[in-house]
Amino acid sequence: MVLLEKGNQLKYEADLGYLGGGTTVKYCACIYTSTETKWANNNGWNYELYIQPSDTIYPSELTHTPSNPKYNEKVTFITTIPVESSAKVYLVWTTDGWTTIHEDEMTFKSISGNERTYQLIKGPFPSNMNIFYCIKVAIEGVSYWGTHFGSAKQLTTAQCEGISTTASLKSVAWSKFGKYGMFVGSSGNVWLYNAMECDFTWGGNFHLSYSRVYTGITSTLNSVSFQPTDEKLDGKRALVVGSSGTVLFWDGVSFTKINGANGTLNKVSWSPSGQCALIVGSNGGIYKYEGGILTKVESNTTTTFYSVAWHPSGSHAIIVGASGKAYKYNGKTITKLTTGTTSALYDIAFNPSTGNAIAVGSSGKVLKYNSASCNFSLLQSGTTKTLYGVAYRQLGDYACIVGASGTIIKYDGVTFTKLDIPQGLGTNTVYGVTFPANGNPWIAGASGKAIKVSFLKESAYSYDGVVLYYYPSIRQLVIRIENAQGQLNGDYKYVRLGYNGWATGTVHDVKLVKYETQAGTKWITALDLPKNVTSVNFCFHDGAGNWANNNGANWNVVLNTLPQSDVDYSKTRIFGLVHNYYVIVTNGWAIPPQLSLHNIMTQPLFLYRSASVYFPSSSNGEYSFLVGETGSYLGTVPIFPGRYVIVLPRKSSMLDGAEIINVELKPGYNFVEIDAA
Repeated sequence: MVLLEKGNQLKYEADLGYLGGGTTVKYCACIYTSTETKWANNNGWNYELYIQPSDTIYPSELTHTPSNPKYNEKVTFITTIPVESSAKVYLVWTTDGWTTIHEDEMTFKSISGNERTYQLIKGPFPSNMNIFYCIKVAIEGVSYWGTHFGSAKQLTTAQCEGISTTASLKSVAWSKFGKYGMFVGSSGNVWLYNAMECDFTWGGNFHLSYSRVYTGITSTLNSVSFQPTDEKLDGKRALVVGSSGTVLFWDGVSFTKINGANGTLNKVSWSPSGQCALIVGSNGGIYKYEGGILTKVESNTTTTFYSVAWHPSGSHAIIVGASGKAYKYNGKTITKLTTGTTSALYDIAFNPSTGNAIAVGSSGKVLKYNSASCNFSLLQSGTTKTLYGVAYRQLGDYACIVGASGTIIKYDGVTFTKLDIPQGLGTNTVYGVTFPANGNPWIAGASGKAIKVSFLKESAYSYDGVVLYYYPSIRQLVIRIENAQGQLNGDYKYVRLGYNGWATGTVHDVKLVKYETQAGTKWITALDLPKNVTSVNFCFHDGAGNWANNNGANWNVVLNTLPQSDVDYSKTRIFGLVHNYYVIVTNGWAIPPQLSLHNIMTQPLFLYRSASVYFPSSSNGEYSFLVGETGSYLGTVPIFPGRYVIVLPRKSSMLDGAEIINVELKPGYNFVEIDAA
């Protein structure tokens, strides 16, 4: 025992350490002097102490690191707690508000006095996740709970609706089916864009789901490329390369470092089949990645290579670099090519349609590569700015070229058109560009710029109160009434349609859908035209004998005279009607249908209230909707072409059952009609 006080009476104290609840301690005191031994034992009964059981224990430390983990970054949970060596300490945690509870034993790390420190590494966790956790201690079958001042502690993984960095973004790539994008750049920056996790607000806006991906490195990353896969693995395989021989393999969850490369690596490109990838960089560095193994390809040159691209057939790749140097790789050997320029060539891309390529570089240089002759020829780009990136749409109809001072150029195979600088880009240098799934291009540049460029055009043709959009690549004609005035001021439900001058056998009716936007009431229908159609003839009626026929002249259009609109193959639009959906009207308010749209290849994509803006009488029970277009109540919800299941609760409650409709949504506009009876 330890002497605490002196005086007329001596006071001693003994520390018995940690005693669990329910413990009984019997004790007495023995006093030794030089001549005798005396006992203080309560007249032979000794003294007794009982520790009242409690289900609470108070850790001196309960924390996690890092405090705000990035996407795919693991989390270390740490607790320091007064327990004996026989105790087992568990981390108890949940990600869904304690509906599902996880319990993992922690590992003993160190001891200080009567306190022991335990830790557990968990994850990686996705972004935008709230995790609540506490500690459970088990001692001889009794459980005690350790909390943070009486409450579970909270961990929130990194949340981001946009890319929040000022670091230079050097490259951008999109997965084959357009559902995932990745931006890489300086200071180890990697940002993952998951279009399948977009969310929206009732105000008509949607939030892009970006996540900062943890790499564990701080060096500059120069290039990223997704491996071509089927839709199930879309976005789950990619390579990222950068300085100091950095090669990272992405498996959809985390990065694995691949050893075997040296120097600065500037570009990575997967072969069209996805079987292998080529990586090029400084000092003539060429590496082939295949089956998880990195192999050096001898180039017999010290030229710095800036880019590499595969021919669409996969038969060979072209490598470009400093001083206008270019080489052809056929899978086995390297052959030097003549370009006719000494300007640095920073990027090259093949046209998937023609098999030819264009290379871009300093002083506005654009060279066309002819695959048949293996010759380069100079094209007049119209700029002297340094050009750093080039990419083709998968259709091969357009290329986008980017470079210094916010330069963005559209090339259609004949003409170079310099585009206006997008809002927010300013004069920042643009380094990378890609087309997701034949949509509009995305660019990556200095100061953390990641911007979708309005590249594709939709050209309206106004004709006596009717607005037409013609998409020749999918042979679709969209007919819209934007402002119902004059003869069009009626409740029209059908378009009377004919082809090639009302040719016999072509006359029929199609549904006209009335819907609401923030700008007012509008009507729409979409026609998928047969190949032999050269002209379209139409008028409107309500099915009750009332017609709008342009004062007897009808509306007549020749397709090849209409302005042509481009198709964004990375998205689709769905419109239609719901019949026989009866709802309860309370205080004058009617609840419209709930549409749940599920992509078959993924998790449920969106759950939203239909844009049902036409409220007919309850005896009619008909509603309309339009999804995927700017200006509707739902805004531009990003819906991808593909197979979907639409779930519509019957009547006013899911308890009444549901109507399930399988649909194949194509690029362009898709009409869906649902009977909820």
